[in-house]
Amino acid sequence: MWLSPGGHIDAGEGLLDALNREIDEELGMQKYFTELPKPFLLTITPIHNKAHPCTMHYDVWFCVQTGGLKFNIDPREFFDTR
Repeated sequence: MWLSPGGHIDAGEGLLDALNREIDEELGMQKYFTELPKPFLLTITPIHNKAHPCTMHYDVWFCVQTGGLKFNIDPREFFDTR
């Protein structure tokens, strides 16, 4: 399955900080955004797992334009990127 980089917002963290942290952790690109871009998609997914404390999952999707050559991917996160 091909998945986009992503993750959760940590406690006390703003959306721009979370976005840049996830891009750095998963693609090795530090401080990619200097200001919060407009998202291209917002999704809400119900969670039907009684063992999970959340009942809804809110996703904010952003485009990250790269040449694909500067990635320093974390092998614990991804097997391959394209």
